[in-house]
Parts: sequence; structure tokens; C-alpha cells
Amino acid sequence: MKLKQCMFDLLLTLHYLTSVFNVPLLFF
Repeated sequence: MKLKQCMFDLLLTLHYLTSVFNVPLLFF
């Protein structure tokens, strides 16, 4: 249960980071 939550947080963070980095790429 704890591991699953950790993996979910990691995935969410990764998704957030890719979104943040993709936004500037769209403009530049």
C-alpha cells in the first residue's frame, strides 16, 4: 500500500514536470 502510494506520487510528479517543460517548448 505504501509502495503503491509512493509510485503514484512519483508518476504524478513526472507528469507535472513533463507538463511544465512542454509548455515553454510550445512557445519557443
